[in-house]
Amino acid sequence: MSSPRRASMTLTAGMILCAGILAATLTTTDPEWWELYFSRLGMTDDLSATLFNGGLIAAGVVITASAVMMRIWLISTPLIAEAKYRHAARVVPFFVATLGMSLGAIGVFPLSVDKAAHDNSSLLMLSSFACLLIVHRIFLRQLSPRLTRLAAIAGVTMVASMAAMTLGWINLTLFEAIGFTVILTWVHLLEVQLRSLAPAFGWKPSANSQRLSLSPIWGTSKVALLSIQ
Repeated sequence: MSSPRRASMTLTAGMILCAGILAATLTTTDPEWWELYFSRLGMTDDLSATLFNGGLIAAGVVITASAVMMRIWLISTPLIAEAKYRHAARVVPFFVATLGMSLGAIGVFPLSVDKAAHDNSSLLMLSSFACLLIVHRIFLRQLSPRLTRLAAIAGVTMVASMAAMTLGWINLTLFEAIGFTVILTWVHLLEVQLRSLAPAFGWKPSANSQRLSLSPIWGTSKVALLSIQ
């Protein structure tokens, strides 16, 4: 029997972020915020700024916490015997954590408070996501061909949208919307994939335990797992 289903922490973070942005847009006193960037919502001294920045901070905390769970899932899987999974157990949670912390830092340092810290946090978030795509390609691409294809699509989408913004075809607000969507969607799918690596996590083996085989659909060899009968 597999472990109980858990709500995706990354998906929860995305919902928190969307709720904060929506609440901020409905309460802002700056109706032209969208002409520049989302960060403009957090620059005012009214309720909308509190809602926007608070949403960023809360979402960042949840994503950072999800890195802990990803670490646990990775070190709980029998596949950890392979060197590449031991490396993945170190670097994947690290970059998820830096992504979450940088997202939270964007809310802690609004543009009106510290522009340098705000911009550096945004850059660190993009860099962390890029590193996640690279790390996944190096260590985990054989787990799920579908996720690997989505990683390629995510990378191309980010590069294409950045080029479109540079050429003036889209503004920074739209680029940020695309970026948030791509990043949170892919990290959510990564979380789901890593959670599936340790289906027996949270269940203690007993004398009545059965041995099941991990399905080789991810391109790996069969590995015995313990499950409650």
